[in-house]
Amino acid sequence: YSPEDVSIHRAIINIAHQANDIERILAEYSHIYDIYYRQGKYEEAADVQREAIKIRPVDPSLRTPLIKALISAQQTKSAVEELFNLSGIYDDRQQYDQVLQVCSQILELDPNNFRARRLKAQTFLNLGNNERALSEFMQIAALIDELESTKDTCLLYTSPSPQTSLHL
Repeated sequence: YSPEDVSIHRAIINIAHQANDIERILAEYSHIYDIYYRQGKYEEAADVQREAIKIRPVDPSLRTPLIKALISAQQTKSAVEELFNLSGIYDDRQQYDQVLQVCSQILELDPNNFRARRLKAQTFLNLGNNERALSEFMQIAALIDELESTKDTCLLYTSPSPQTSLHL
C-alpha cells in the first residue's frame, strides 16, 4: 500500500457510502484531493472536491480547496464562479464580512468584475455602511465610463460602414 494510492481511498469511500458515514467519505475525498494536489494534478483535485461538494453543497470549507485547485490549474473563470458560489453561501447566512473577503478575492483575480463590485456595494448597504457602498457604486460608474470611452476610441479607428454609427 502506498499513501499515494487513490484506489484505496476510493474503496474506503465505497464502504463508507454503504455505512452512510458522511464524515469518513468527506475525509477520504480530502485525502484524494491532497494526493492529487501534491502531484500537481490540479484539475483532478478540483474534480474530487466537486464530488465532496455534492455531499454538502453549502459547506464553505469544501469550496476553499476547490478554488485553490482551480487557481493553481489557471482556470480563473471557474475559480471566480466558485468564489461567487461561496459568497452566496455567506450571504445567505448573513456573514457579510466573509462576503466582502470573497469579493476582494474575486477582484484580485478579475479587477474589473462588475458583479463582484455590485455584490460588494450591496453588502456594504446590508451592513449599513452607505459611504462605502456609494464608493463602490462610484467605482462601477467609473469603470462603465472607461469602457464606453474605450469603445468610442475603438470606433474612431475603424472605418464606418452603413451599419455602424460613431458615438462621438
